[in-house]
Amino acid sequence: MQLKWQNFDGTHIGLKTQKTKETISIKLPTKALEILKKYSKSQPDNKHADFISPLLKNNIDYSNPTALFNAISSNIAFANKNLKVIALKAGIEKHISFHSSRHTWATRALKKGVRIQHVSKVMGHTNIKTTQIYAKIVSSDLDKSMDVFN
Repeated sequence: MQLKWQNFDGTHIGLKTQKTKETISIKLPTKALEILKKYSKSQPDNKHADFISPLLKNNIDYSNPTALFNAISSNIAFANKNLKVIALKAGIEKHISFHSSRHTWATRALKKGVRIQHVSKVMGHTNIKTTQIYAKIVSSDLDKSMDVFN
């Protein structure tokens, strides 16, 4: 939500991780670039300091950490409410949330062969042991797939 146009160079986003305060540059896949293009069209005057997503308002001062936290929390609650409706309509019985997308991304990245160190860095984990939880999930999928030989 806090991503601004100044963090985007046309192919990569640059951001400072919340936990480690490390600045990283992430190349965006084609689908993400297409989504950003849509946001760009919806905000034709996209000033350098403007937020990419319309969830946080550009005319509000978020320098107060409490105001920023409240705005983000409110938007996450709204997104989670909508995700619940979408899941219900799609017949998905599992609980899904804005946060579960992080877990899904990490698991999918590992399944696709992305190195665990890279997944850890993108996720902003301070310790690779945190990321290894996702590797265990991937390993359990491998165990299940081997059951076809029983």
